[in-house]
Amino acid sequence: MLDDLKKDRQAGIGAQEKLKLSLYVGMLIMLGLSIWMGSQCSSRLDTIEEEDPVAAEVPDDPIPQGPILDPVGLDTLVRAEKAEPDRWSEAGIEHLRSVQRRGSLGALVGRVSPKELAAASQPAGTEGALRGQLVEVVGRVTAVVREVYRPGTSPTDSERLWTVLLEGEDGTPVVAIKHSRASEVGEGPPLDRKPPQVKAERIEEDHWVLVRGVYLQDRVGTLGGTQLGDPAPVLFATQWRIVFPPDQRNPLISSLDDALWSEVGDRFMAESRNWEEDAVYETIQWARHEGYESIKAKLDSGELPWEVWSSKRFQAWRKEVVVDSDAARPLTDASRGKVFRLSGVVGEVLQFGWERIPRNPWGVDEFQILTMLADHYQTVSFRSFLPYPIETFEGVTGDRKEHLNVYGVFVKNLTYDTRHMHEDGSGRQRPITMPMFVVIHAEPYPEGAAAERIKETMVWVAAGMVLFGLLFYLVLIRGGQSQVKRMEEHRLALRRRARATGQGASAEGPTAEGPPPAAADEPSPTDG
Repeated sequence: MLDDLKKDRQAGIGAQEKLKLSLYVGMLIMLGLSIWMGSQCSSRLDTIEEEDPVAAEVPDDPIPQGPILDPVGLDTLVRAEKAEPDRWSEAGIEHLRSVQRRGSLGALVGRVSPKELAAASQPAGTEGALRGQLVEVVGRVTAVVREVYRPGTSPTDSERLWTVLLEGEDGTPVVAIKHSRASEVGEGPPLDRKPPQVKAERIEEDHWVLVRGVYLQDRVGTLGGTQLGDPAPVLFATQWRIVFPPDQRNPLISSLDDALWSEVGDRFMAESRNWEEDAVYETIQWARHEGYESIKAKLDSGELPWEVWSSKRFQAWRKEVVVDSDAARPLTDASRGKVFRLSGVVGEVLQFGWERIPRNPWGVDEFQILTMLADHYQTVSFRSFLPYPIETFEGVTGDRKEHLNVYGVFVKNLTYDTRHMHEDGSGRQRPITMPMFVVIHAEPYPEGAAAERIKETMVWVAAGMVLFGLLFYLVLIRGGQSQVKRMEEHRLALRRRARATGQGASAEGPTAEGPPPAAADEPSPTDG
């Protein structure tokens, strides 16, 4: 009997026990999942600083703190000076230099044509006035003149005034000046504002340039051998950028389908680290020409279709990212140029301008980069390009931790370095690869939708736990009954076997005459 019990023990657990064990493990997993999701939901926004892997980029020229130029005050100062129309406004130049050294020359109003600038010379503060405002003008350089400048405030100090004469596409003249003392660094002709990896060029005749400056005064007379006819607007220039001539600029695409999506490269690491794709410039140019209100209306009406980039799509995308370089990537390739909606919280908004964006024939000289932590992908950040300032989107501020829905055109997979260090201990920053979009619309995440989504998830988790518990109870009851029945049958079988061997026939055990006869089902040792 003992041998039979040992054999039964060594037979292992039965199917019922295995099912109970599986259900028990399943309940533990569901319980752990519910606890984990609850902690994630409650602390998501409080852990962005630790989770956010974005490598923050500080602009080369942060806006200085201090006084900001008052356009009305500058205009009043210039008019009170009553300088002759063929002379520079010394008071205005000195005032602008002082404000520039200590603070900001104000916010950029926008790009205007020379003709519009010349027509908006009315006093500052009146409707349509541009005097004292920071504006941008594009034109062809017709002359670069250097002259000695000795204002009455410092008659002994040798100063230089570089005068650049521009001519707009319609022939309207504009004068841009750069003022510097002989002791100052960079006192030569104006330099092209360029990214760090590009060699700077001096502004020369026949260059087409984009000039950013404050509209100071009007000027007549002769400059560098050029006779100004009508009064020409004068810009106190702060930055210069050489641009492509009109006949070398790329045409505007009529729709997203016309962009060069087939030339986008992101299969190899070197390609995915480069954001400079023709399709990026084309999409930004198209979005600005189309206008935000028009794009939003097309999204609402369905004329511009969009899909949800969900967690399921993220997982499918991830499988294509980690495959060998020669493998097909149908989802990635088919998604280029299509509009998708994603959700997440804002990490940071970076301003990219002339100091980072290379000269390009699409005329894209600045944009913002929006970094968000994705709701549907491991709380990992992704980067998007903004054709418009983020404040353009109604109800959106771009503040850190703001929860948004964004509609973006998928361009490529972008790889960049994070704040986290590499696991190999080399001290290198760990890279990350994520989808990159050009965002054409953003809106606040629907109020209460996040809580509803969390509530719905928790309801499903609770329902799953109840179902597992019910199954576990039913299996336990049935398993217990089966176990009792099986044990009873086993005891009965042992008793029958004991009777067959004679152990139950005599309470006194074997007699002295010899061992009991062998049972019929147990062969004698002498058999055979």
